[in-house]
Amino acid sequence: MTLTPGKLILAATPTWNPTFIETSLWLDAADASTITESGGSVSQWDDKSGNGRNATQSTPASRPTLTTSNLNNLDVITFDGSDDVLIATLNTGLSSSFAFFTVVVPLRTNAIEAYVTSQVSSYNNYWANLGLGGVAGGQKETFSLYDGTNNPISENISPSIGSPYLYAGVRDTTSGNIQLFSNGTQVVIASDTTTSVPVYSDLQIGGQTVPANRYANARIAEVIVVSSLPTTIVRQKIEGYLAHKWGLTTNLPANHPYKTVEPTP
Repeated sequence: MTLTPGKLILAATPTWNPTFIETSLWLDAADASTITESGGSVSQWDDKSGNGRNATQSTPASRPTLTTSNLNNLDVITFDGSDDVLIATLNTGLSSSFAFFTVVVPLRTNAIEAYVTSQVSSYNNYWANLGLGGVAGGQKETFSLYDGTNNPISENISPSIGSPYLYAGVRDTTSGNIQLFSNGTQVVIASDTTTSVPVYSDLQIGGQTVPANRYANARIAEVIVVSSLPTTIVRQKIEGYLAHKWGLTTNLPANHPYKTVEPTP
């Protein structure tokens, strides 16, 4: 509260954003200063986490495009589903509990698509993937881990094509579970039966190149990676921040603490 002669001014309550936590990677398409365009396509998407893990693509044909004023009047990155992908290096990697968050608009049916994938650079059959899994007649929301032996997959109903979704995939090595949250609701919890704990070092946005090509035909608005287990409060704050920013509050469940108010520090 600030006092001035003849006036009582109440200072605005600040809103929460990912700068209040430690993130491993943070990509925000609404921040024009983080986007590098070359020939009409995106060659680099800068990391706002402070770690310098920028997502880049050196091959012009494999670069996504910037779609302006698209979601809640904010810019997004559009991936063509053919060969577009941006790649960042995590350096220290993800080796135990971690979480992926993304706001995405799927644009096609009957495809296996990867929105956020972290892979092991030295061998192909080890990855963690947040995206859509192909099934008969459509797709399923998925968060999966694969170590060449086991593949626990979380699934829910097929998403509505052209509609935005807020996804969170959480690996909790303390409880031995992986969890998928769709629009702030836990849709499935599954046992993490991976037989080893690889260090995921290569992070791909909009696709997965090995062991199989799983390119997304989708608009991706924001990606947040946390290299530790977020508490329930932190997870909900991230969901609230993303929902209010991208106009997805109606998607949150009625009991979500940030359905009607933005999170605060």
